[in-house]
Parts: sequence; C-alpha cells; structure tokens
Amino acid sequence: MKIPWLPGLPPAPKLAWCEKVTASATSPQHLRLVPAGEPLVTGGGLQVPTLCGLDLAGGWDTHQTDFEQIRRAVANQHETSRVCTACTDIALAHA
Repeated sequence: MKIPWLPGLPPAPKLAWCEKVTASATSPQHLRLVPAGEPLVTGGGLQVPTLCGLDLAGGWDTHQTDFEQIRRAVANQHETSRVCTACTDIALAHA
C-alpha cells in the first residue's frame, strides 16, 4: 500500500501509537508513521509530528499497530477515550 500523502515512502509503512513526553494516564494516544526499516522509539526522544500534527516533544512509541487495531480502538472509544480522533480519522481515510 502506498500512502499518497507522503510521497517517497516505501510501501506499507508501520504505524505506531505514541504519547507526548508530558502524557498522563488520561492523555490521548496519537498515531505516527514509522518509516520501513526504522525501529520504534520506546525510550523517549521522538521529535517527529503525529498524523494530526502534534509535536511529540521528546515523547515515545507505545506499540506498533495496524488499520484493524485502529478500527477496534475507534469502535471502543467510549470505553477507552485514549485515542486522538484526528489521528485515527487521518489513518483510516488512507487505509
């Protein structure tokens, strides 16, 4: 799958749930693209934007995800309320 809004990326980039460095237990998780071949950053230090444009300001990835997991997170939003709807809307629009 080629993501048309990010030209030059190889097919099937990874998606990861991530949090801002100031995240708390109730902060929403965001999504970011992880280019193929790059590892997740779980120890902090991310200086890249999320799909919705949020600057992570040194945040971290929590785990890799896929479109099916994103759909489930959206379906369970009323239970979790921990997902950024702008990030999920952008991701699912390009699924």
